[in-house]
Amino acid sequence: SVDQRRMGFATVDTILGRLLKVYKNEDDRPVKDVTRDKLRKNVRRIVVDEASQLTEAALNALILSFPKAQLVLIGDSKQLPPFKYSAGDVVSQLSGRSALEVCSAKQNLPVIRLTRVYRSSWLTITTFSTRDRFNPSSKTRQ
Repeated sequence: SVDQRRMGFATVDTILGRLLKVYKNEDDRPVKDVTRDKLRKNVRRIVVDEASQLTEAALNALILSFPKAQLVLIGDSKQLPPFKYSAGDVVSQLSGRSALEVCSAKQNLPVIRLTRVYRSSWLTITTFSTRDRFNPSSKTRQ
């Protein structure tokens, strides 16, 4: 048989909204969601880009929604944090930690740190932003 690789692309909010929604029939009884069951059973890997913006709550929802899937987070802890309504908002404070923060605190998760910057071909700006924001030992593309 031919091994067919399939990929889907969606935002985390779209996927979680689809998986967590309860569909009901005209009698207001929950209906079995075959698509949700297939997703939970068949998804093997989830790649989240811009993971610094992913909240701890959304990370937990992904883990619980896809118990068999490998989760790969790609992001930069120095970039935008998760969205917060306001600095004093209790909900944001309770769920506002970044998924990258949460995973970085774990000692048993593999982390690959990238040390070479490929953002821009304009060496001066790249060098300045890298050394200023991140780390003087980072290398820039020459």
